[in-house]
Amino acid sequence: MSEYAEPQPDWRGSRPAPMPLAAGRVIDWSRESVVFALVTVFSTLLGGAVGPIWHAVAPRLNLVSANDGSAAATKLLIGDDLWLGLVGILAGVVCVALLMIAAPKAGQGPGAVIGLAVGGVLGAIVAAHIGHQIGHRQISRNLARLYPHASRSGLKLFFSYYDFRVRARAVLLGWPLAAVACAGLVSVVTGIRDAGRADPGNYPGSS
Repeated sequence: MSEYAEPQPDWRGSRPAPMPLAAGRVIDWSRESVVFALVTVFSTLLGGAVGPIWHAVAPRLNLVSANDGSAAATKLLIGDDLWLGLVGILAGVVCVALLMIAAPKAGQGPGAVIGLAVGGVLGAIVAAHIGHQIGHRQISRNLARLYPHASRSGLKLFFSYYDFRVRARAVLLGWPLAAVACAGLVSVVTGIRDAGRADPGNYPGSS
């Protein structure tokens, strides 16, 4: 055997060194599943309150002008989508705020974030449906008062253009995107705060 031969490791009696655990807590997926379900249900139910709010703040359509083919009445329909998107974004922020107040620790876990995303989509769909039902009934009553002899085909044609509903489906994503972004921001701020408390020397100017 050469004196320059590299010594071989004795693999028969050795065991691999254990890998260090990743920093942070271990995720309890059973607990996170419960958090996910609760947050999803809460967000979906909140959509029932957001729907009437959307209808209340959205611009009102002048039915006579719309029936006469007014371009201004047509442009006004854009406000339906814009206001649903805005109300949905506010609803997403409210969901995160309430979650942080009720359960700040659980609100930073993956279950809460996924629940905010899924629940935000479902809540926006519920809000759009309920707001549409309210607006459709109101327009129907007003049309019956203004045009009592209107035919069914005429009403159907009118509603195909001027019904109170969502036209740009992308606005439904405003709620879940705002909720997830807000939750992520809260987690980052909380992480920086906790790191500073654990090691005050990291702050500039500290001694």
